Amino acid sequence: MKIAIEGCAHGELEKIYDLIGSIQAEQNITVDLLICCGDFQSTRNLQDLQCMAVPQKHLDMCSFYKYYSGEKKAPILTLFIGGNHEASNYLQELPYGGWVAPNIYYLGYAGVVDCNGIRIGGISGIFKGHDFLKGRFEFPPYDEASKRSVYHQRQIDVFRLKQLTPTVDVMLSHDWPRALDKCLPKRRFLQILDIPTESENDEKKAQDGNDVPSSVRLKYDLEWLTVLNLTNHLISIRSSNGYMPGEGGSDERFNFTPSEEEKAKVLERFNNDLTIPDNFVRIVGSYQPDEHVMDMRSVEQPQAFLNPQTTSFCDKLNIDDPLQLAMLMTGNKLNTSTYVDPQPEQNTKEKQQSTKEHQSRLSNADELDVDEDEEHDAEDRKEETEAGENSPKVQPKLSLSSVLPQPKWRPQPDTQDSDLSTTLNDSTPNCSVVSNATPPKIDDISTSTLSESVLAVDDLNLSSPRQQTDLANPTPVKKFKRRNETIYTKDDSD
Repeated sequence: MKIAIEGCAHGELEKIYDLIGSIQAEQNITVDLLICCGDFQSTRNLQDLQCMAVPQKHLDMCSFYKYYSGEKKAPILTLFIGGNHEASNYLQELPYGGWVAPNIYYLGYAGVVDCNGIRIGGISGIFKGHDFLKGRFEFPPYDEASKRSVYHQRQIDVFRLKQLTPTVDVMLSHDWPRALDKCLPKRRFLQILDIPTESENDEKKAQDGNDVPSSVRLKYDLEWLTVLNLTNHLISIRSSNGYMPGEGGSDERFNFTPSEEEKAKVLERFNNDLTIPDNFVRIVGSYQPDEHVMDMRSVEQPQAFLNPQTTSFCDKLNIDDPLQLAMLMTGNKLNTSTYVDPQPEQNTKEKQQSTKEHQSRLSNADELDVDEDEEHDAEDRKEETEAGENSPKVQPKLSLSSVLPQPKWRPQPDTQDSDLSTTLNDSTPNCSVVSNATPPKIDDISTSTLSESVLAVDDLNLSSPRQQTDLANPTPVKKFKRRNETIYTKDDSD
């Protein structure tokens, strides 16, 4: 069995499949399986792109969405694990693995499958010591911290893999391999291996005309399924540290290597058929190339959805979905997708057309318009701009000398003395409401109060205060009495 191993895919599926096709034509071989070792970037739309932990300037849809939407189909059965640059919201829907697109299978946080007799295991993500002992508490929409911690490996995944007794034939990880690189020019990112399988005898019989050669198929690993069932109670959705059971002062079971009886019970749950069902379903709309978004920061992250593949798998194996537990424990609503996938016949006809009319039909009610939120935001911003133009213009901030009013004399009915400090305190204006009001008449100054919310800008001048006079009611002038005045005015006859 010829298996192509690829390093970091980074969403460039078209380039990878094209290269494999040219190798097959050049060497006259057939590649049966493609394995990708992380950074797969299974982004279905712009919202998925916002859940990927990369700088905004590096966000790129690449070509996975074409295989998700059905525009193209993977020519080779593809198996992959997650890395540290993923659409984490989508992969989190499939914690135990599942189909992300037709003929493209994800192994989950950790998983083991059987491919034509070859036992393939893998663990997704990267190791970070500060998150290793925590539970799976993250779910979208993420903040910047959880957007990164969600792809960090957890101890329960390693603990489960340690329960396997037979040696796996192929083990995948994203953290440590260094032989293969990213899918970039002048990089070594692809290698083809020839691994013997148990089905080689079947192929020899087929060549003799005795049988039909079997195609490449994926099956669940019975021992792995049993380990998942036995360790379900160890699932944690807390952000605090926890520990796996071990030898010591407790009678709790710590060795979960399954017995034959335990495996038989699990096999019975699957009706003695471990073939992985082809139950891929689209639960959100795919990206449309005619979408134009000027600023990706305006695209919001999606809500968390429960994937029907995971729900069916958990019900059959009698285990829990970590994503569902995390949402329930935090009081969040369990969201079920209302997306309606187009009919296969109609979808095929639409994909064969490349006109603008076809592109507009793809964004009808049967397809999810991921740019709808941005359009609403643009309309809201437009309305706010128009409202701002029609509203009274607010004058810019004024300097202190132009804001403070001139001192005004306010005669009191009982005494001729006046408190200047009170007058100044009452006359402190509010800069946010200053407007070009008409200056009050001189006759009204004596009766007006200084606690008005709007002041005349013309009156705000400290450099040349005006002297306000009223012929009918002359303003009294404050006189200063000299101390010991009698001493200097006394007539000294001596």
